[in-house]
Amino acid sequence: MLKRPLALIALLLTAVLPGRAVADDALVVVGGMLIDGTGVAPRPATINVRDGVIREVTTGEASIPAGAHQIEVRQAWIIPGLIDMHVHYDAWMDDLFVRHGVTTVRDVGANLNQILDFRRESREPGSPHPRLFACGPLLDGPVPRHGAFISHVVTTPENAREVVRALLARQVDCLKVYEQLTPPLVRAIAEEARAAGIPVTAHLRDTPATVALEAGVRGLEHALGFPLCDERSEANVARLVVERGAYLVPTLALHERLSLLRPRKFT
Repeated sequence: MLKRPLALIALLLTAVLPGRAVADDALVVVGGMLIDGTGVAPRPATINVRDGVIREVTTGEASIPAGAHQIEVRQAWIIPGLIDMHVHYDAWMDDLFVRHGVTTVRDVGANLNQILDFRRESREPGSPHPRLFACGPLLDGPVPRHGAFISHVVTTPENAREVVRALLARQVDCLKVYEQLTPPLVRAIAEEARAAGIPVTAHLRDTPATVALEAGVRGLEHALGFPLCDERSEANVARLVVERGAYLVPTLALHERLSLLRPRKFT
């Protein structure tokens, strides 16, 4: 029997049951090849589901509950559910996420009311949406590049603190600072968020990555805020990321697509 916590395994039933919602009664998935992400060699597994929750994962002899609906998936692979950490979510994405094994997404910039409605729906039993975490609107400067629908303008540290408190009252999962925010604004936002235990991530331009990290920003989106191909700058950012327990979200797929727009002489 697999001893690891089921929450750690987070098995991706949607990979073997495309388009099928897990029923409220007993379901057993038999014979798929399990890769649990721990480094253990792949092996056949039996998954017992009751009331839409994975209750047991067995890699040896398995007992099948009487009356359970049984599905044979001996040609399928079972993996942990994937997490997309940089999404601007809309419902049309659901099928693509689930088909490609993404069961959790973090939205990093959206209309507040709309994204909170989506988040609520994603937590309902039998929801077709991936589980959703939401930062709410982009916190940007006087002329937000993406407009007022998904951005909130902040202009002073006092104003920034007021905006953060209002967002925290709506119970956002994180905050996203954007390009036009200067160091004093980023510091004010990070201080308010830190007091509430909410992480801040950043799409940087007017605040260097080292300053943002020192202020308490936890994430760097698109690997912005420092010059690329500058080993000294990169080393300083890497050091702070490790020291502060921060993270970098490189969005390599986006950069790969953007690279195709360059003139051929630069590729």
